This record gives sequence, C-alpha cells and structure tokens, in this order.
Amino acid sequence: MKRRETVPSEMIRPPFFMKEGGTISSDNCIFQEDILYQNGFGTEGDYPWQEPRTAVATLYKNWKEVGEPQITSCFKERNREKARPKMICYLACFIQAMTWAEGRPVLSLKNIEMDVASTPYAPMNSKERLSFILETIDHHQSFIALQQLFDEANKKWAVYFMKS
Repeated sequence: MKRRETVPSEMIRPPFFMKEGGTISSDNCIFQEDILYQNGFGTEGDYPWQEPRTAVATLYKNWKEVGEPQITSCFKERNREKARPKMICYLACFIQAMTWAEGRPVLSLKNIEMDVASTPYAPMNSKERLSFILETIDHHQSFIALQQLFDEANKKWAVYFMKS
C-alpha cells in the first residue's frame, strides 16, 4: 500500500507542487524526505542530510547515470512533454543537494533561488539560472542550465567538503 503525505504550504511552488492540500505518494521522487521530516516522520539518523557527503554524492551520481541520459534522450526526440517530469524531478534533486550539503533539509521552496544562492558553494549566477529553469522547465536551454549547475556545484561541493 502506498503511503501519502500532505505537502506543507511552504513547499507549494510550481512546477513542483501546484496547490494547497496536495499530497505525495511513496513513489514520488520530489522532496519526499524533506516532506516526511516536516510532517514528523522518521527518526534521528534516518535523514540523508545527516550524512551530507554521501547524500550529495548519491544525488549527483543518480543525475549523471540516470537523469542526464534520460533527459538528453527526451530532447533528442524533441519531446518536451516527456522531458518535463524528469526535469522537475532532477531540479528537485539539485535543490536537495544544495541544501543537504549543509546538513539541513529543504524546508521551503518559496525563496529557493535566494536560499541556494546564499550557500557557500553556490555556482555563479545560480539565482538567475534557477529562476530561468523554474519558469521554463521543459525547454532544452533549461536542461543545459541544469547540467551546468550540477557540474559547477559538484566541483564546489568537493572543495567545501574538503574544508569541512
């Protein structure tokens, strides 16, 4: 049986979640751990951001091995509709990686561009690039921007984790 969780109001933000009172199911990849935390599920030690290096490495590896090739295939086929849910999922993964690297969950999407840009390892112009991706999630240029953000952030995460 699938478990369903209510999406907190702080997490309502297109293109991720469109309306108040929405729910996610156990097979939804978007901000699942963060929403479970906000809804009071899980115990200390159960959350990926408690092991930031491992969590970020896992998200980046999943992007490189699964997300990037799948989305590349969608855009080669010129299929924006097929690319859209994958872009939403992997943009969520990028946001999680940027937040989890500091050992904290994603608690709000309301000002996520500023939150990401204020991290010590934020790629240059990440606020503007995230805004662009959020507004045009199913465009090929947004995919290119997401690829660049992941690759630039990966280099910065390596330095950040070396220093911490």
